[in-house]
Amino acid sequence: MITGHHSYLRILTMKSDAVRGTCLLMCPESEIQMRQREGLVHVLETRDRREVRKGERIMADRRRMVKSYSRSAAGKDMLCADVLRPPPVLKRTINYLLSVAVCETNVAWPTVYEFVTDRLRSVRQDMVIQQPPAAVCCSILEPMVRFHAYAAYRLCEEPLEVYDPHLNATHLNESLKQLLVSYDASEISTMSPAQDQMEALYGLLHLGNVDALYRMLSLTPSKDGMLDIALQMSIARFHNNYVRVCRLMKHLPPLLACVAALHLPSIRRNALSVMNSAYSSKNLHFPVEHLGRLLLYESDKEVIEDCSHYGLRASDSSVTFLKGSFDFEAKDSKVKKLGFVDESIASVSLPELLLSDGDPES
Repeated sequence: MITGHHSYLRILTMKSDAVRGTCLLMCPESEIQMRQREGLVHVLETRDRREVRKGERIMADRRRMVKSYSRSAAGKDMLCADVLRPPPVLKRTINYLLSVAVCETNVAWPTVYEFVTDRLRSVRQDMVIQQPPAAVCCSILEPMVRFHAYAAYRLCEEPLEVYDPHLNATHLNESLKQLLVSYDASEISTMSPAQDQMEALYGLLHLGNVDALYRMLSLTPSKDGMLDIALQMSIARFHNNYVRVCRLMKHLPPLLACVAALHLPSIRRNALSVMNSAYSSKNLHFPVEHLGRLLLYESDKEVIEDCSHYGLRASDSSVTFLKGSFDFEAKDSKVKKLGFVDESIASVSLPELLLSDGDPES
């Protein structure tokens, strides 16, 4: 699953002639002046951090300005040291974005997401250009992965014009694959709690995938650790044991539960398809309430809606499975938030969720 990233691995091993950034601000002075002049200051970089009315003059807060992502272009020197932030400044920038900016309440969270995503992308760009040691790359990439994994769940019910899940998945996968390559390139022999969390997240993101399974097995996870639970879930998914997958999901820590919840529509679809063959009978009526408990539905109404969506006959109290009735052309039902995941997230602060490794003992 991490093939195609040999070029990034080569970058990690070519550090001797890499440029070293000298910018000690979150945003280079030249960019601050340019964006103020051109009116390109983001609402979260303004003094009162609220939506600006048309025609209103933007009052920038220089302390809150963060370097924006910029594509390389002809005549633009991406290797200029005075616009590159060294690793300590990149880490400080990440800490600001994921402890202050994400908690902003004066603007809608999709706006916060758009801002933080762009600025994290810029951080990753500065990191790749400077080619720091693998261990430093890990410390920079880990919070990025957490942010995009959390955002995928928090924004899952937003309309496409507000939030693009495919674009977020691209950012998540790119950051995660770079992180795994960095782990493989590092000389640390013992898995840290952060790596345990990230390897588990990778396994859950690719639940049941053979390549992801091989990677998890090669790491010999410790019993009852985050990676061990993810491995058990992935094996259960591989063997179509959907009930066990759902049962194990409730044992995941908050961030990993966010990732696993994204698979629930496809898990339910596959489970209903299997059950439709296994329990096919005109005289058998499967209780809606029991089906809801097995597949983590929030209500009987959701069970009935899903069954109807896939062509199964459902009443207020039971589902009738009949071979040939399942609609294989129907798309997966939409991802929805789950009560037990929301409760798990609410048990920790957002900065703690994004900046810690999820290990209560660390």
